[in-house]
Order: sequence, then C-alpha cells, then structure tokens
Amino acid sequence: MERRTHILFAAGAGAALARLLGLGSQGMVLLVACAAVGAQLPDLDVGYRHRMLLHNLFTLLPLALLYPLLLTLGVPGPAALPAVLGLLVGFASHLLLDIVTVAGVALFYPFSRRRLRIARLRSGSPAANLALQVLGLLLLLYGLLGYLAPSWGRFGG
Repeated sequence: MERRTHILFAAGAGAALARLLGLGSQGMVLLVACAAVGAQLPDLDVGYRHRMLLHNLFTLLPLALLYPLLLTLGVPGPAALPAVLGLLVGFASHLLLDIVTVAGVALFYPFSRRRLRIARLRSGSPAANLALQVLGLLLLLYGLLGYLAPSWGRFGG
C-alpha cells in the first residue's frame, strides 16, 4: 500500500484504540502520532529483503520492550504507554495492510520465508488505497468524536 494509506490507517486505528481505552486527549494525540511513525517502520527494509526483514511478528518484540526501557529512563507511564502502544498499533497495522496484498509478508521470518496473504489487492491500486484511506479516516473520526463530543458515544446518555 501507499505510504499515506499506511499512515492514515494507523492514525485511525490509534485514535479508535485511544477512545476505547479512555485515554485523555494528550494520550490520544501521542498514541496517534506514534502510530503514524510506527506505520512507516516496516518499510525501512526496502531494498533489503523487503517484506521479510522488518515485516514480521518478531520485530514487534523490541517495540514492546521500549515500554519498560522508557519507564527505566524516567518517562512517566502516562506518556510511555500511549507512545509504545502507538508504535505497536502503527507497526501491526502496516503488516495487516501488506498481508492483504498480492506480495503478502513473511510474517514468521526468519523461521519461515513463506509469505502470508489473505487477499490479492495490488499495493498500487488506487481503488484499494482509497478504500483503506477512507476506512482509516472513519476510524480517526470515531476516535476524535469521543473527545469532541463524549456523550455522542453513549446510548441513552
């Protein structure tokens, strides 16, 4: 998928997660920003075993280990948690979007080079990118509406 598709989808997923977790507005902003960054990390392997080296589940572990590291360095938990969650959401959403492409990803690399794909979308397809961008935007709006008008999300309240 296109870079902007990965970023918008990750930002939307991050905003939705922040709303579901009930994070404050600062936590939501941090989570969304870090999700946008995390969505770009897997493509650092472009040109060298692309969609293998960084497009796998085992790369998520070092990102998760950032949380205790940040706490050890004195970063307060209310800042460390949304930052690390954002990176994880962004990274994982990137893998998910690439799994629905023809090329797929080597999800279990280095133990297996077999590429997993659950659909056959073309990464450069304008229609596929637009659909995923719209989905990301809808997720973003869902997340943001929880902060702009909290009572809208409650039935009968």
